[in-house]
Amino acid sequence: MDKNYNFSSSPINGMQVNESFGKYTVSCKIGYLCDFNLMQISNQPHFHDCYELCIVTSGEGNFSYGNNVYKVKQGDIFVADSEVIHEISVSKLQDLQLIYFLIQIETDNNLSPKSIQDQSIESFLSGHKVITVAQKQMFAYFLFIDTYYSAKKSRGYGIEQALKSLILESIDLLAVKSERLLKGQLHSPNTFEAALDYIDHNLNNKITVSEVARQLNVSERTLQYLFKKYLNRTIVDYINEKKMVLAAHHLKKQFSVSETACQVGIGGCPQFTRLFKKYFGVGPKKYQQLHSSEFKDFGRRKQKLEII
Repeated sequence: MDKNYNFSSSPINGMQVNESFGKYTVSCKIGYLCDFNLMQISNQPHFHDCYELCIVTSGEGNFSYGNNVYKVKQGDIFVADSEVIHEISVSKLQDLQLIYFLIQIETDNNLSPKSIQDQSIESFLSGHKVITVAQKQMFAYFLFIDTYYSAKKSRGYGIEQALKSLILESIDLLAVKSERLLKGQLHSPNTFEAALDYIDHNLNNKITVSEVARQLNVSERTLQYLFKKYLNRTIVDYINEKKMVLAAHHLKKQFSVSETACQVGIGGCPQFTRLFKKYFGVGPKKYQQLHSSEFKDFGRRKQKLEII
């Protein structure tokens, strides 16, 4: 389990930072630390007239964006475009804490991007991912802000510069790089590893080949090629097997079949049962009976066990 990151946003709440890099000018209003739990399970579907960028500081939850739902957890960075309806929520068993940034980007069309910052912003505007995962190095900025504010007891130049760097690096991490760069990476192990990471991170959500391809900005055909090359199997087979291994773990913990199906992003029990039997040779109920003696009465579930 990820260790919670204790961070006070009070030194930067409501701050506004502005910077012109040449062609692009970025204006950002820093929001607050938001807690999602049983007291507040959602911020309701809404939209903004600017970008909303969020960094998850602890826990895990869901980010509904357009017609997709993304699982988010500590270290993830995600963004909602202007005018796109989105929602952040948690289940009754989840807690989530994040800080958000409202960002506007103005463009001077009379100029060409020359600085590194300008080029990152242009890449972001040309196309960007909704989410980039496990970017815990960004917490170094928060640590600096905490330390700086504790020593100085006021906002200053250092905090403003740290915020500008944090925002720019987040934009750069979300940006889809140029087509020329991508072509050089299409068949590299790094792309394959990124696909594995995305699948592992989203096993409790519905995963399609088209969605993985979109997240990595590659074609479905490229993904199929990579999985055949490195694993000698299809990407669909890999996804299903990973989901069923996770499902077996939940069944051993005495989750019901319907609960387990939902936990691995499969809405229907018949489909889940067919898949599970394909990989384990028995249906989920029979598997649970066979492994009931492995369950220990601990945590949120208590029940009498039948030892076979």
